[in-house]
Amino acid sequence: GNGGAAGGGGRPGGGKRGGGRKDWWSRMQKGDFPWDEKDFRYMMVTVAGVSSALLYFYFRDTGREISWKDFVHRYLGRGVVDRLEVVNKQFVRVILIPGADAEGSYVWFNIGSVDTFERNLEAAHMELGLDPSHRAAVIYSSESDG
Repeated sequence: GNGGAAGGGGRPGGGKRGGGRKDWWSRMQKGDFPWDEKDFRYMMVTVAGVSSALLYFYFRDTGREISWKDFVHRYLGRGVVDRLEVVNKQFVRVILIPGADAEGSYVWFNIGSVDTFERNLEAAHMELGLDPSHRAAVIYSSESDG
């Protein structure tokens, strides 16, 4: 028993991990993907994570910001609002009826406070003469950026 399996298998450097940090790179150049190498797995997980984050931020729908006046006249007054989502008591996401706006699935606007928003919405409904049965539902939600 001199130099059996515990001795590195007869290869210089003591096996596949002891031969240097770039052993996985040389294996990859030969067409052999070294899934058993720890450094290679860490690199692939990192690449997958960064790619996923980039794709998420690139393809997510951030909507389009509008003013209160635009909301009342262009959307509420025309009857193209499906529902209103008050998010984190900071802004309102206006979900539109499908096909109402070709630019995106929703628009949004900032609010000062929920109480002010509710009073202004009620006044806008009265000004436009909308029946309570034709008013858009208001939903309150909390979201995080994560």
